[in-house]
Amino acid sequence: GWQGFLAYGCQSFVVVTDPKTVQVVQVLHRHQGNIVKVKWARENYHHDLGSPYSLQLVSADSNGLIVVWDVATGKPKTEIIDGTKPIQDMEWLSHQDASHDLLVALHPPYNLILWNTDTGTKLWKKSYTESLLSFSFDPFNSKNIASANLKSDSANGQDKKASTSKNLAKRMTNILVGEGPNKKSSSEDENVALNECLQLLYHRSCRHHLLLVYPREILILDLEINQTVGIIPMEKTGSPFVQSLRQRDVLLCLHENGSVTTRIRRKTNIISTPASEGHGAFDDSPPPVSMDVAYDLRCQTDSMRVTRHSQSVWYSSLPSDGEICGTDRY
Repeated sequence: GWQGFLAYGCQSFVVVTDPKTVQVVQVLHRHQGNIVKVKWARENYHHDLGSPYSLQLVSADSNGLIVVWDVATGKPKTEIIDGTKPIQDMEWLSHQDASHDLLVALHPPYNLILWNTDTGTKLWKKSYTESLLSFSFDPFNSKNIASANLKSDSANGQDKKASTSKNLAKRMTNILVGEGPNKKSSSEDENVALNECLQLLYHRSCRHHLLLVYPREILILDLEINQTVGIIPMEKTGSPFVQSLRQRDVLLCLHENGSVTTRIRRKTNIISTPASEGHGAFDDSPPPVSMDVAYDLRCQTDSMRVTRHSQSVWYSSLPSDGEICGTDRY
């Protein structure tokens, strides 16, 4: 969060630590199942003595229980439950100032619910026909939401859905390089795991751009033209996770070996093509341009010694200055 604290789930406990002093600030216990999601509440809003600010976060467990915490007192403020399945994803609805207590949670297999965490009231519910895995809000337009599901299907309205099947990477690649002859490989079935979508999120610096993270590549989709505008190939270490910083057009990628790479968008990626005679050569119309997006690798941290019993699972950056904290699993 903006205050500098790091919160994470440890079995059925929520641990709040200070990364600078490596000291445990608070331990929160109310859950019976293992913690699957932890989210800090919004803090960048006006508060004064009449409307004081309270440090709070929300946690969800494998039994479907959502708890809103007052971190200072260590006591739960609200408990929410709708079903007994693990919460797939959740996000604070922070793109509005009407209320700071609105939380959107993905209750498996296909229910998206808007909660008022102050009262525990269900305000809105949307049920889909496919099993959803995660979702992401458009930071430039809160009316847009993208979701990852198990099956590929046409989306209605402004709800964009990204299939997690291995065929999506192949279809998006064909948009850039064109259709080719069908080739069957004996190792195609063995590479299914390498083509599964691990994460999707809206770009925090570029409008209409959606990032799809695969173990071996990152696809950049432009939802305004419904095309792939960039493919970032990754190294053999893979790229389980990615995050786009709010301050700059930068991608921070966490790899399976524990290393973090920094990629900056190439400024010279707009290449003008020669104007043909009768079109753009003797008039004021602009020449056609290539809008492919490319990111250059700038730096990389040393890899960690990862054993077969441990793996890097997540990392986060401090919103104020971009400092990175990572977690692993044994």
